[in-house]
Amino acid sequence: MEEVVTTSTAQLDTAAADTVDTQVTQEAPATEVAEAPKEETQEVVKEATKEEVKEVLGEYGEFTLPEGFEAPIPEFKEWAKAEGMNQKQAQSALDFYTSKVVPAMQASHDNEVKAWGEQASKEFGDKGIDSANKAVAKFATPEFKEFLNSTGLGNHPEMIRVFKNIASVISESSLITGVSTPANSKENYYPGLPQNKKG
Repeated sequence: MEEVVTTSTAQLDTAAADTVDTQVTQEAPATEVAEAPKEETQEVVKEATKEEVKEVLGEYGEFTLPEGFEAPIPEFKEWAKAEGMNQKQAQSALDFYTSKVVPAMQASHDNEVKAWGEQASKEFGDKGIDSANKAVAKFATPEFKEFLNSTGLGNHPEMIRVFKNIASVISESSLITGVSTPANSKENYYPGLPQNKKG
């Protein structure tokens, strides 16, 4: 005769309760992880001030620049906005550019101008450079001279070559057409002296 196993109602209730507790314990961490980002977002929104909201929208205040330094601030603001920068971050980027990047670029350019001058000296010598300088003095406008000085292009070998060639052409032209007075005449060198004035 088979043995019949009997289970009381109390035992069944206890087993069911243990099963429910186990499921709640296992599922709880997943629920907490899913809800955490929402809570953090709400805290950020609550703590945001009106000024911070303006920064998020790209409404920047004034930026500080070194004295005498010019920069396209409207374009910079658009760039900073696109990069998601607030006022402090944008100012830091601007400070780095003006204090580090610009001086480095200037130093690089100065070295390049110096190298141009050394190359020109080797190629043309003092005589060739002197001829080029005379042509610049005679034909260049004050604005063009300022351009050569400010950019350093006055040291560039190709620029010197051009004015040296101009000086050569002028010299050859003078030899071909001739002059109306002897080459050693005082009138050629001292036209302002009383004895050289005509009339």
